[in-house]
Amino acid sequence: MNLEQTTELSVSEHAQKLGHLALSLGYDGSLTVGALEDEIRFYQRRTVEACLELGKRLILLKEITPHGEFKQRIEMLNINYRTANRFITAAFKFSKND
Repeated sequence: MNLEQTTELSVSEHAQKLGHLALSLGYDGSLTVGALEDEIRFYQRRTVEACLELGKRLILLKEITPHGEFKQRIEMLNINYRTANRFITAAFKFSKND
């Protein structure tokens, strides 16, 4: 077996392992660097949007609940108080209205 055949075999084994990894993760998209980077950017934007929407709803929940009850409410939602405040701060900072 020459070096070229060994390299082809190694690349083929890597591709097969990558395919198995993708399958085990439940990923069925393209396995190219460009496609993965595009999808990462897409999910980054979605995550930021979701965090801001979460912050808006936490602001409204805090406003609508009686004094002292907000902390209990967010604990029932499994959200740490400090984390909730970070979402709230971000939502205020990036809100379109002053």
